[in-house]
Amino acid sequence: MEWPPPSFPFPVFNSYDMPYTSQPYHNNQYAQAARPGQSGPFHNSSHFVVKDSHFFDQSVVEIHNHNHYYYPHTGAYVAGLLSQSSLHHAELYSQARYPQPECLDGTRKDLIRDFQSWMSGRDVRYDAVWLYGPMGVGKTAIAQTLGQWAERNKVLGAALFLSKSEDQYDSNRIIISIAFQLAVCPSLKDGPYGYRIGEQLAADGALLSKDIATQFKKLIVEPLSGLHLPQRLVIIIDGLDECLDDQEQCDILRLISRAVHSPNPPQSLPLMWMICSRPEPHIRHTVLRAFKTRCDRKEVPMDDDDIRLYINDGFTHIKDNTYPDAFDPKEVWPIVEESEKIVLSSSGLFIYASTAIKFIKDPSLASPKLQLKIFLEFIEESNQISAPTSRRTNPLKPIDALYDRILSRVHETLLSTTLRLIGISATYPQLPVLELANLLDLSQESFYAALHRVHSVVNVPLSDIAPIGYLRFFHTSFTDFLKDPARSGRFSLVMGDIHSTFAAACFKALGKTKVLYAKNLPWKTNRPNGLTIAHHVLSYAATHVWKACISVGDTGDVMPLFDVIVHFDFTRLLFVKRMIPVSGLRDFVKWLSKQQENQPHDIIKWHEVDPLLFVRSFNFLVTLINQVLYRDLVLQKAGDIALRLAMDREPYLST
Repeated sequence: MEWPPPSFPFPVFNSYDMPYTSQPYHNNQYAQAARPGQSGPFHNSSHFVVKDSHFFDQSVVEIHNHNHYYYPHTGAYVAGLLSQSSLHHAELYSQARYPQPECLDGTRKDLIRDFQSWMSGRDVRYDAVWLYGPMGVGKTAIAQTLGQWAERNKVLGAALFLSKSEDQYDSNRIIISIAFQLAVCPSLKDGPYGYRIGEQLAADGALLSKDIATQFKKLIVEPLSGLHLPQRLVIIIDGLDECLDDQEQCDILRLISRAVHSPNPPQSLPLMWMICSRPEPHIRHTVLRAFKTRCDRKEVPMDDDDIRLYINDGFTHIKDNTYPDAFDPKEVWPIVEESEKIVLSSSGLFIYASTAIKFIKDPSLASPKLQLKIFLEFIEESNQISAPTSRRTNPLKPIDALYDRILSRVHETLLSTTLRLIGISATYPQLPVLELANLLDLSQESFYAALHRVHSVVNVPLSDIAPIGYLRFFHTSFTDFLKDPARSGRFSLVMGDIHSTFAAACFKALGKTKVLYAKNLPWKTNRPNGLTIAHHVLSYAATHVWKACISVGDTGDVMPLFDVIVHFDFTRLLFVKRMIPVSGLRDFVKWLSKQQENQPHDIIKWHEVDPLLFVRSFNFLVTLINQVLYRDLVLQKAGDIALRLAMDREPYLST
């Protein structure tokens, strides 16, 4: 393909961007704004006439808060299209990831030096590297540090940092995100890569919704094949094991491996791949089988020297910057023996060391000396249970003990609320904390009291940003710990109770009108106002309550939830009918109909009703569910729980 192409599309003008003026347009500022770089066929032209012409109106593409005017199919224009489906919260400098973890200067020196040599092209044996290690060992910090180095040295093609905390991942968006970042990277944005993608999108308007194999071929392999760059570009994917399902993770690895093992010379696709993940069996198996000889494998070392450097730097920052008034300038704090105990207890896990420092400098207590004393006491107690040698063989034990200690400081009267907040935030799509508290019927005081002792493991937004701030876990190892009863014991999340509590809260909210709900909010603010909060909470409840009910049936006793369902007035759903997912409500009704199979007596009874009643009161459900027409959805208590439901019978309902 020739570059530049032999002919460009017609010039693009926006009539609403060029308002009427009595001055000639060649003297008007808007005329200059109509061309990128103030160039083009009409640059510096004046007093000319265009006859028999065709002009096309093209919308402004907005990228990074700047308005640009582009030719269709050029790199910047195509980047604007890709940007709409890209995972911006997973990028190298995303605000959603701030502050991004980085390696402290002096740590991970050998590993970082090896990667920098590979990224610079001095080691050409491998086209991909798999960086692996257990949770909390610092893989993301290493990837962030190397991503920043690669960007400074103009060899970064794309970097994605995937996390369980986000609910927006699918394999298609991962491929699109890589293509978007490639389209805007300095080495490619002014070349033919964007134009080639533009041609692909023009040829297939549904490309961005195709399967990942097609997208990988059309957005990455074909547009990049044969391009000659001064240096190959690095693609970093961190946290592949944190999102998607096992099969999708393996599919992405196989796509990369096929590109790496292409029969054409490796330089035909000028990319190198860095994949970071835990050593999950399915990922390890795929790497070993698919990549063969072109992929290097590097395990993150669990190095006490790096931990020691990190711990000492953390203590210095606490003493000199965080709480300078709490220490005498000549005071030695902590003594070597104290810091060394934390180093040894970390067992090479940076997440342990990081959590320890956060615990000691907890701003809600402002007493680092006392916090250090409490932390050292907990180390002594854990040592009495497990000897250091055995702890080294199971690195989860030290951090499990730390999480246990943190949660032990939550008052017994608050613990159930604390675990409820944590469990719902870890299980369901997140809500801003203001809306989450109102959904769970918690006042501002009750909300912050419940989370007061867990700031070292949960990022709790301050009240002034509660309308837009979310609960964030500093590391997924905390929620992993809570979901495993064998590790967390009395602090384990009973998932049946979590689902049931969430579903009951949703039904309670949905049982009120927006005005009534807004009037009785336990946590009110002026901005946003009560009606806005109520609208968001009710919309959220209408979307997610159905899956919660089904999840209760999978994990716990459904009878308490049935009591909530049977007393719910389903006519209230008319107020949120646009928010109810078709598949969710259909699955909920199917689930209810099958519960009687697991009970000694009928829970659900079917009753035929007058179709006209449905037409008058529940006509929105005809549109909502066109596969199965539910003519009445009213639950009532009549001896056994009864579901009053008439429908056009479908085969699956009789099975």
